[in-house]
Amino acid sequence: MKKLFLSLFLFSSLLFTASAAEAQDPLKETYQAYLALKNDLVKDMVAKASAETFVAKIKAVKTQDLTAAQQKVWAGYATKILKDAEAISASKDIEKQRKAFSTLSENMYPVAKSIASGEAIYYQFCPMKKSYWLSSESAVKNPYYGKSMLTCGSVKEVLK
Repeated sequence: MKKLFLSLFLFSSLLFTASAAEAQDPLKETYQAYLALKNDLVKDMVAKASAETFVAKIKAVKTQDLTAAQQKVWAGYATKILKDAEAISASKDIEKQRKAFSTLSENMYPVAKSIASGEAIYYQFCPMKKSYWLSSESAVKNPYYGKSMLTCGSVKEVLK
């Protein structure tokens, strides 16, 4: 009976550890919200709602939930990212949002590099705007020009 109890205890501990390890990384959740914002700009949509969601995700990050390396990066960029995201959420002008998105993307780059994920993150560049952005897919979908120049740009780096 003791062996059975011990076995069940060890098994449940392993399940708990596995599920905790699979828990969503707060920075990955923030990155997912960034992607939603980027996708609105790609579709030539004012990104007010997705920017508000992104702001909420930024504010929800608790540094104690991050790795030591992520804490360092987040400490250096969280305020800048929040400022950029709030500028986007405060505007109804897509061109102003795109301008703020450029700075936001530069500030998100080091954060994206710190995300522990098996999924590739593509760091892409628009030569016309001389601006970068992050994407979850290798195909270029330019958030700075939307439909008018959807595929303008290239992949500059793949983060893993």
